[in-house]
Amino acid sequence: MPTDVCSVRAFFGLIFAVAWTGLTGPATAECFRASYRNLPLLYQHHVCIDVRDPTDAASSVVFPHGRHRPAALCLQGSSEVLKPNDITVDNAQEEYYINKKLIHDACSVYRSTLGLDDFSVDVLFMDNDSMCEENKETFGKDSPTDIISHADNTTYTKKDYHLNRTPLQVPELRHLGAMILCPDYIKKQMVEDIGKNEGEETDDEGDASGPRGVAERMKGVTDLNLRFCYLLAHGFLHLLGYDHVKDDDFDEMLAEEDRLLDAFLSYYNQKYRK
Repeated sequence: MPTDVCSVRAFFGLIFAVAWTGLTGPATAECFRASYRNLPLLYQHHVCIDVRDPTDAASSVVFPHGRHRPAALCLQGSSEVLKPNDITVDNAQEEYYINKKLIHDACSVYRSTLGLDDFSVDVLFMDNDSMCEENKETFGKDSPTDIISHADNTTYTKKDYHLNRTPLQVPELRHLGAMILCPDYIKKQMVEDIGKNEGEETDDEGDASGPRGVAERMKGVTDLNLRFCYLLAHGFLHLLGYDHVKDDDFDEMLAEEDRLLDAFLSYYNQKYRK
């Protein structure tokens, strides 16, 4: 029987889930499974492998089943779980400066705009080689990329994401997921965009003719940390189940990206461009 506070709460939450499922039938089975899937996070501290950046906070850990997650998900030496509303920003690379305050603020704006302030989220920056490995493990592509999102909830997605809040889930386990960014790759993209846009006027004032989205709107952005913030808008939506495979889904995601970017840029211009 678990003894620490978080584990006890989860343990009795699981007992309640079993009883509730038995009383109400299969209709709540999926809710129970969603709650149960989160439970192992309470006990994964004993299999964490600490991979720390010598110049920064903990960068990443390895959990069972081969899944890599930011170290913020596993507090060293305990089985505590992230508290509600936590936004963690970890850095596992050394070449580029990461403005953690700006990244944290961007995540806070996006999360608030989506109405999900009570869900924690994690951001991790890694180098080119590590991102290549992550991309290969996640998507089978042996190459780096700009951002990868690992969603924690798939039962309810998009506009229905808020339904992932259930009485069967321990509040501390409300977690959107993790977003991993590669500054090496993003810097390369920025240099290419600057070359393509050389001699042209570019801005990010929106376009009444239709949605533009992150990729289009950040073409003229030459501040690397600001580009991270743009990409996080894209990453957040993937955490909620949005994608861009079909044309309709693509347009829907672009519109949501614009909504998030408009909210962030309003905040950014007031706080950082005074």
